[in-house]
Amino acid sequence: MIRSNDITFVVQGPIRDATKETLKSIRLNFKESIIILSTWEGSDVQGLDFDTVIYNKDPGSLDIRKNKIVVSQENTNRQIVSTHHGLIKVKTQYAVKLRTDMPILNTNIIKYYKKAQCYESDINFTLLEERVLVSSINTIDPNSYIKFPYHISDWIYFGKTSDLLKIWNGELVPNDEYFTEQNIKEEVCCERGFDFGRFTAEQLVLYSFLRKNRINDYNFYCDVNEYKIEKAIKYTLSNFYCVSPKKLGVCFNKYEDLINIKMSYNSLRHYFGFYLVTINESVWRNYYSKYYSLKTSITEKLEINIRRLALHFMRKLKHEK
Repeated sequence: MIRSNDITFVVQGPIRDATKETLKSIRLNFKESIIILSTWEGSDVQGLDFDTVIYNKDPGSLDIRKNKIVVSQENTNRQIVSTHHGLIKVKTQYAVKLRTDMPILNTNIIKYYKKAQCYESDINFTLLEERVLVSSINTIDPNSYIKFPYHISDWIYFGKTSDLLKIWNGELVPNDEYFTEQNIKEEVCCERGFDFGRFTAEQLVLYSFLRKNRINDYNFYCDVNEYKIEKAIKYTLSNFYCVSPKKLGVCFNKYEDLINIKMSYNSLRHYFGFYLVTINESVWRNYYSKYYSLKTSITEKLEINIRRLALHFMRKLKHEK
């Protein structure tokens, strides 16, 4: 059984308005856990509750370019540095990587982590000792109309410390044209919708880890075909377990509309737009039942069929555009 004293929380990133509440919530729900705050040189941490603080040197942002002109900047290397430097200080068997603005409401992550290990892993696709628990929101289903493979949400990671260090290994993304240039239209089969270069931030987090394991058959953010989609899904099934933030018991005010349904047009559109393209627990279990042996409930089957119809409708609309 995993107890709170078996877990260290690496709370990484800049000091935000919600950081005090985030740290306080961990102390309340995981009284015996160690809290490592991994932030930036010059940060004011007065009044914050933690056991250890790490002041990291800022590695800088990646300059996102279009036709060699900088159009945006993104922070993947900052996340890699603050997460890795926190994880290498962890002495417990398990660790949670968490943003500085995501309060914890309960201890549900332990329950879902245990559940994640109940499914047999496919030895041909297993890269970690145990599955890592992640948020379903922002874990993209490459079989949806947004075909992003290996796009695992970076909001929260809970797993064995040794496994998290394999993923968050500290290797930075080079700030060069290959990674940052947006003008790759001759290869691209779908629209971005956000300002990033050859890969999304979530894909860049996994880039070094996957390459070390000889997974190198995708060369831009939606480089897929039927074989690659199935392969990406099987790697997700064997190494990650995707659960909604609401079930996990974590708050994220920045994306509240994606976690809790609100009865307004924009909120509903936002919520269901993400719901249709992400791998939640039911979708994960449905894929597992497709490729391996698992009986899903009637409720899950109904949810998957409704989602399938909605995805068909969205693909049709996208094609007509």
